Amino acid sequence: MIKEWLRQTKGYANKISRPDLICNDGFSMSVQASTFTFCEPLSDVADSYSKICVSSPSEAEPLLEPYGVENKSGTIIFLVCISSILTFVIIMGIGRIIFRSVK
Repeated sequence: MIKEWLRQTKGYANKISRPDLICNDGFSMSVQASTFTFCEPLSDVADSYSKICVSSPSEAEPLLEPYGVENKSGTIIFLVCISSILTFVIIMGIGRIIFRSVK
């Protein structure tokens, strides 16, 4: 699921950033993988990534909390690169399915 979304949006990788990933329940987050991030492999167009950068979740996500930095209101504002498998678990593990991305 994540691999397919990254493949569909890889044209954005060499620009500022990919559009936000949006799930069917309205949850969204920024998912980035390119030579400008700390993903693995460090590539704009890899066939797959073992780590991807995730930030700006639209709501609290307990699985992301250990990786984030909270602002004064308690919102996670930056996340380091995390396992693409963990990202998949966040999206699929609680019944979310990616259905579109912000243009």
